Parts: sequence; structure tokens; C-alpha cells
Amino acid sequence: MATTGKATMARPVHVRRPNAVAKGEAARLMPDGARVRQLTREADQLALADRITRTIAHEVRNPLTNMRLALELLHDEMKAERKSVQPYLDILNRNVDRIEQLIVDILGVGHKREVDLVPCLVNDLINDVMSNIADRLDLRDIIGEVELPEDPPTVFADPELMTLAITNIAVNAIEAMEPGKGLLRLAVRSTMDGVVIDVSDNGKGIPPESIPKLFEPFYSDRPGGMGLGLTTARSLLLSQHVLLDVQSTVGKGSTFSLQFPATSFA
Repeated sequence: MATTGKATMARPVHVRRPNAVAKGEAARLMPDGARVRQLTREADQLALADRITRTIAHEVRNPLTNMRLALELLHDEMKAERKSVQPYLDILNRNVDRIEQLIVDILGVGHKREVDLVPCLVNDLINDVMSNIADRLDLRDIIGEVELPEDPPTVFADPELMTLAITNIAVNAIEAMEPGKGLLRLAVRSTMDGVVIDVSDNGKGIPPESIPKLFEPFYSDRPGGMGLGLTTARSLLLSQHVLLDVQSTVGKGSTFSLQFPATSFA
């Protein structure tokens, strides 16, 4: 059993220290003007998605409430036959619960959240994410690897929302990898402009034509996927002025890079 920070899992978690950044390294962060335009464009897209999804969710919630009430009444009326029908009532209740949770998730997409930006050690954020995904890594028999600097950089972020955003990205990476053969890598690196967090996998990769669709609500190429995880992550990062860049090669894997603006460093 190997551990790093708060993360514990059956498969080993390798901790590596990054090399120092070369002085001539080209920063991938966007200029301020380009950053503002992209943030504005994404905010408009999320606002439109929010209006559509909230309308649909509210329309579904009304009949769902009636179903919940009917199930409660049925449960009381069928006490004599409880033993024979209970398995079916349990199935109905579980599925009603699942639909209600999906509605909560949908209503959360694009919805403005209270953001409390405070100084955060990036290494602590990574360790919290690894703790969140430890069980999932273990169940899919996937190796987790982190690369953390000895002198942890500090950024201004909302620790809860930032951890949730990175966790969503990491879960998406885990789902893209083959069980027993996957390697998830979270790395913190420094550029001339600040700090970047990379979330990398050795999964199936993403076709170039699909990358622009990744953050659209309800887009998913995975059977059974809701297509909300990356949308939610992008929304949470947007609220903290963090850009998300995607590099991918089909058949080799993908890297999602969180690019903190220079003004976010403490």
C-alpha cells in the first residue's frame, strides 16, 4: 500500500518531483485580451445552457414529485403484500432518487455559485483530488501518479470548488482508460507566467473534431454518460478565472491543463 498526502489506494501512487523550468520555456497561457474574450464567450455559452437545462429540469421535476407521492401512498396501502412487492417498490424508489439527483446536477450546470477565493497550496489541492478518486482508481485497477514540487506554489482559488473541478476532470480521464492498463498522472509545473496543473491519461484519446464539443452540456461519447462532468468543471474553473486547455492524441491519451492567471498567484 502506497500513500501520498491524503490519497490511499491498492495500486501504487508514484510521487515525482518536476525538473526546474527552463528560462526560455514558452508559456502556453493566453494574453490578457485573448483570455477575456474566451472567458466572455464561455460565459455566454454557459448562460444559454443554463436557461435551457433549468427549463427542462423544472418540467421533469413536477411529474417526478407526483410519482414520489404516489409511491409513498402505495407503500402505505400495500402493507399486507409488502413482502412480495417490496423489491419492486425499492427499484422504483432508487430510480426516482437517481432522476432527482440528475435534476440537481442539471440545475447546477451554468448556475452561478458563491466563490470564496483564498490562498491555496496547489499540492494540497492535488492531494485532495487523489483522495476523492482513490476508490475509483482501485476499482478500475488504474495507477495514479502525482508530480509535485518540493516548494509548493500558492494560488488564489476556492478550495472546495477547485477540488471538485479537478476531480471531475480526473474522473473523466479514468473513464477513458482501459481497466488494468491505465495510468493517471497529475502534475504541477511552473512556467514563466506562473503555475499549470496537468491531468494526463493514457486512454483512447480524443479526435480533433470532438475537442470543441467536450464542454457542451450533454455531450458524451461514453455509453451512459450524462455529459455534465466536464461542463461543470469548465464552469467552476471559469468562475475562478482559470482556463482549461486540452491536448490529445488518438490511441495515446489526453492532457487537460489548468492555466491559472498570473494575478491568481499569492
